[in-house]
Amino acid sequence: MIFMDLNENSLQWGESQVIHMNKFVEMEDGDTGTICFESTPVFNQFKFKDSWGITVSAAGLFESEIDARVEHLQDGNDVLVITGESQPRPINEKHTYLYKKFQKSVFLPCSVIPSSKDTGFSNGILFVSFHVRPLSE
Repeated sequence: MIFMDLNENSLQWGESQVIHMNKFVEMEDGDTGTICFESTPVFNQFKFKDSWGITVSAAGLFESEIDARVEHLQDGNDVLVITGESQPRPINEKHTYLYKKFQKSVFLPCSVIPSSKDTGFSNGILFVSFHVRPLSE
């Protein structure tokens, strides 16, 4: 089953695939009719016996341009908030690369230990994982 969230402009299928929809935006640069493609990252969630995590495929971003933090809500839930935005980088004299700002919030499962957050970043992939409390028998 595919879930569409128009507020977040995203699609989710299964437990592990979330993609923010890309947008075409007309640039306000006079009469040239330039169109800009705003790309957005793909999010993959996963869970194993002793860990839960998420990967973010954000090619073109530097590690310093992406952040993952846990927010503790008043209702007792914990949320992983992932944000990113690039600075404009010239590709050549006519083209500029820019990853528009994005934000994704994911409720952490109750079994996740929020303080166990571990992050890594390599080749445009952010990896965030958490330890999971053992199942009580």
